[in-house]
Amino acid sequence: RGLSPLMGLLELEGASLEAHLAQFGIGFEMLGYDLLRASGVTKTQADKKNWEGRVRAVTSVTASVLPFEEDHFVDLLRRNYSAVKHADNARPDRSEMHLACRQAVQVFRSWVAIRLGMSKRKLRVALDDDAVTSHIREIERVIARERKQSGRRA
Repeated sequence: RGLSPLMGLLELEGASLEAHLAQFGIGFEMLGYDLLRASGVTKTQADKKNWEGRVRAVTSVTASVLPFEEDHFVDLLRRNYSAVKHADNARPDRSEMHLACRQAVQVFRSWVAIRLGMSKRKLRVALDDDAVTSHIREIERVIARERKQSGRRA
């Protein structure tokens, strides 16, 4: 069930960043719920997990291979997903939205690779030399430059 929104992203060519973030937020929450249930967590316990707890059920599998910090990713996705989801929130920064989407792609790709049996060591090496990871690093540089120019903190 949780894979459907994430796989649906493959068909969202040309869709807005907001549409992608909404799908990622929904998809990771659903996948995390499914993973909790599959790990033996009762329905009642899984129902009590908040959005972040469900997302962490996914990222806990991938954290050791990701070329970025799990905590930063979860917070970045939460802030951007929440801002897109709730009309009364301030519009999120476009560069941060883009970064959240690219990192979400890497989390999902990593989760699938691990699920299919790829060794974490090989995956870590592959991700370090990956075009999406290079793009993530470029977006991070843009954000750092924007913050420096505007005087905002990281």
